[in-house]
Amino acid sequence: MTTTLLRTTALLGCALALVGPSVGAQESATADSARLRERCQFASRALASGHPDPHRQWALNFIRLCPGDAGPVLAAQWEGGNAASPSPAELNDLVFSSQKIRDQRVFDAAAAVARSVSTPSSLRFGALQVLASYADSTVAVSLDDLEHPNTAASLRVSTDVFPTAGAVPLATDVRARALAIFASLAANEPDAGIRAAAQYLSRGFGVGRP
Repeated sequence: MTTTLLRTTALLGCALALVGPSVGAQESATADSARLRERCQFASRALASGHPDPHRQWALNFIRLCPGDAGPVLAAQWEGGNAASPSPAELNDLVFSSQKIRDQRVFDAAAAVARSVSTPSSLRFGALQVLASYADSTVAVSLDDLEHPNTAASLRVSTDVFPTAGAVPLATDVRARALAIFASLAANEPDAGIRAAAQYLSRGFGVGRP
């Protein structure tokens, strides 16, 4: 009787030892998920306010970790770019986060900025960077590449790219749409700098080649 009881107790102890860490890991994952959700909501509020915010640059960088929220938030940043006048550092973070999230709303907003002749060139260059990454997620086009295009250079490629799908999937022809924008700007854009950047992208993506 005593031996049976000892064996049962030992087995129960082993079972608890196995279950314990699993339950603990689940609780930790749930807590981490709740903290991430809270920070995503904070980042969204900081960017949606439309007012100067000391956390704005942090939010522009962090929002890429929030695929459920990032699409409309980033699209709104592009759509309101003229009024917001982002600093170079903020624009860099906006471009970076927009490249990391694959959401149709972000693409559409960046495309509108790229085509807008009334938008400052700095924003249009940033939008072209985003469109290039949507055309091919492995392409790594820098601001310097677009501002000082090397006609003899190929587009740089990065293997360290892990974009995240946003809440609104991309259209199946998103690459073709991006290349059509490059071709149109390369042929018709009145701003010489934007036109040269679009020509560089068109050549790099082989637009017009048989």
